Amino acid sequence: WNRVYDNINVCNTIIGRLDDCKELSADKRSDFEGEAKFMRSYCYWWLTEFFGDIELKTKETKDPVFTAKRTDRKTIYDEVIIPDAKFAAENLPVTPYEGNVGRSTKKAAKALPARVLLTRAQYEEAGSDAQKAFYQQALDAALDVINNKAALGIRIYDTYDEIWQAKNNKTNTEFLWVCSHSSNSNLNPQKNNPNRLHVYFTPKLIKKCGI
Repeated sequence: WNRVYDNINVCNTIIGRLDDCKELSADKRSDFEGEAKFMRSYCYWWLTEFFGDIELKTKETKDPVFTAKRTDRKTIYDEVIIPDAKFAAENLPVTPYEGNVGRSTKKAAKALPARVLLTRAQYEEAGSDAQKAFYQQALDAALDVINNKAALGIRIYDTYDEIWQAKNNKTNTEFLWVCSHSSNSNLNPQKNNPNRLHVYFTPKLIKKCGI
């Protein structure tokens, strides 16, 4: 919860301050806004699916706030998650910014609408025209990725083994988006402790006898 809202505030800060960056070229502006909106969409999707109706923030938080107000999850989808995902799909480049693996790209952004539209459909009455419309949009988004995979830099390997070969780790052509730690430790969030994600997926073993 905390880390995801931290990310959202960073995204809101970038989006809100882009107009102040007069030296940015139009291409870089599109890249940065696309990345921020991709991440904001992705983060709100996670929060909404985990916690339901949550607080929606689309502006930078500069000072402490001690109250919160829930927003209907359908509103969050319709006003932020889906529009942000579609904006990113239109504006992100095919290759990562300055070659930095882990930055969001067009293939990841084009795949995101398919995922969020599928989950958005679940909040409509089963079999209703509204639900069918979201399903159709999700299908269209998925087919857009499938039918344009070569242009997006996507390739299915000939063998299952190739997916897991070390040489394909960070530049795997089947992956749409990767979370990567840099070989330059100064670029990692905690340079002396670069990867702690494993602790979120294991039992808590502290104070257990013999462990």
